[in-house]
Amino acid sequence: MLPATLKHLHIWGSCPVLEFISETFHYNKCLETICIHTCENLKSLPEGLHNLNLLCHFFLFHCGSVVSIPEGGLPTANLRSLHFHGCQNLEALPNGMHNLTSLQHLRISDCPGIICFPVQGFPTNLTSLRVSEVNMVKALLDWGLHRLNSLKVLYIKGDCADIVSFPQEEKGVVLPTSLTSLTIGGFSNLKHLYSSNGSGNLTSLEYLDIFDCPKLTCFPKVGLPPSLLQLETTNCSLLKPFLQSTRTLTYRS
Repeated sequence: MLPATLKHLHIWGSCPVLEFISETFHYNKCLETICIHTCENLKSLPEGLHNLNLLCHFFLFHCGSVVSIPEGGLPTANLRSLHFHGCQNLEALPNGMHNLTSLQHLRISDCPGIICFPVQGFPTNLTSLRVSEVNMVKALLDWGLHRLNSLKVLYIKGDCADIVSFPQEEKGVVLPTSLTSLTIGGFSNLKHLYSSNGSGNLTSLEYLDIFDCPKLTCFPKVGLPPSLLQLETTNCSLLKPFLQSTRTLTYRS
C-alpha cells in the first residue's frame, strides 16, 4: 500500500521485476502527479485511478505490458497533462476522454495497439496535441480538428499513404484558427499543404515544421500566413525551390 499522504509518484528508470505498484489508489487521494517510466513488466495500474480528484499530471512511458487503463478511466476534475508513449500493448485510450474538461496537453505516440478513436472524441479545451499513430491520425482528421478551438500547438505524424493533402479540406477538414505552432511529418504521399482558405484562416501561426514529406512540392499560391516567423523542413527535397525564394522567414532545412 502506498502512503496516504503521497503527492507525487515517480517510478523512473529500468524496473525489470516490477509487476504491480499497488492493488488500489483508494487511500491516495492526495496524489497530484503520476509518472511511470520504463517498467516493461508492469502488468496493470492500481484500481481507483478515477477517484484521484487532485491528479494534475499522468505520464505512462515505455510500459509495454500494460494493456488497459482501469475501469472508470481518469479523474476529470483537475487533470491537465496526459501522455502515453512507447506502450506497445496498450489497446485503447481511457473511457470518457471527452469529459476531461481541464485537460490541456495530450500526447499519444508509439502506441501501435491503440486502434480505436474515442467515440465522443477528445476534450475540446486542449491547447497542445501530439499524435503519431497512423490509425489515430486518420480518425482525428475524420472527427474534425476544427473542434479543438483552443488548440495552439499541434504535432501530427503518421504515414497515411492515402493522404495527399493536409488537412484534407476537400473533405471539410480545417485546422483550428487558434494554432500558433504546427508540426507535420511522415506523410509519404503528401503533395499539398492546405488550400488558400486554410492558410488564410491561420492568422496566428508563428511556427511551421514539416519533415519526411518527400512528395510535398509547394505551399498555397497565396503564400504562407503573414504571422509566420519560423519555417523548418527536413527531408522535403522538392520544397527547396520554394525555400530559396523565401527571404522574409527564418527557416532551416
